[in-house]
Amino acid sequence: MKAIMASFLVLGVAFVAPLAVAETGQLHTVSGSIQIKGTIVKTEGPKSRKEVVVYLEKVGEQAYPPPPTESALLDQKGLVFIPHVTAIQKGTTVDFLNSDTTEHNVFCADEVCMLVEDINSKKPKYLDLGNFAAGEKAGHTFARAGEAVILCKLHPEMAAYIIVLESPYFTVAEIDGTTQTASFSIDAVPAGEYVVRTWNKWCESTDQELEVGEDGASDLTIDMQRKQRKRRKRS
Repeated sequence: MKAIMASFLVLGVAFVAPLAVAETGQLHTVSGSIQIKGTIVKTEGPKSRKEVVVYLEKVGEQAYPPPPTESALLDQKGLVFIPHVTAIQKGTTVDFLNSDTTEHNVFCADEVCMLVEDINSKKPKYLDLGNFAAGEKAGHTFARAGEAVILCKLHPEMAAYIIVLESPYFTVAEIDGTTQTASFSIDAVPAGEYVVRTWNKWCESTDQELEVGEDGASDLTIDMQRKQRKRRKRS
């Protein structure tokens, strides 16, 4: 087994960490921890921000395995979308189930949910599954990558997030409210060079470069801080 050095950049500071490499072709697990810095992430209640999507994107060619044939499930129960945050690979179908006794709706007005792209149209069409009764289910296949905010026209207080990724190498971690930390693990990662990225409603991290070896796991540390507000340009 050989040892290589992988460079990381966290909060603008570069450092080098050793990773293991062997002469095999096995898949392995990328794991690590997340630390919130300089802010407090709310982890309870309807406005919780505890979910962090951690994902790996290949450096160079973007040939990924095809998306799963099994659908993901987003439930509507107790006037809440469950789970609040879902990560999927582009091309995955999400089934929306109504487990309440009342009628529900599912719609999304984000670019990732655009159904018809027409440069001559001033009103593009977006995802709207209409209203469906208790026990009914409707599905949609997400063909674009990006962030989708899922809403219900009948209950404006309801909201969920679907993060659609090109890559199949991802997981959703949850921040602990007391320690403001989380652990994560991404399985079945082939050897290669990647960029480690995250998504969270409240915080952001600096991209990290990672070279995954042929043997063993890679321990990462991801520091996250509050997102910087974009300032408006003055004319």
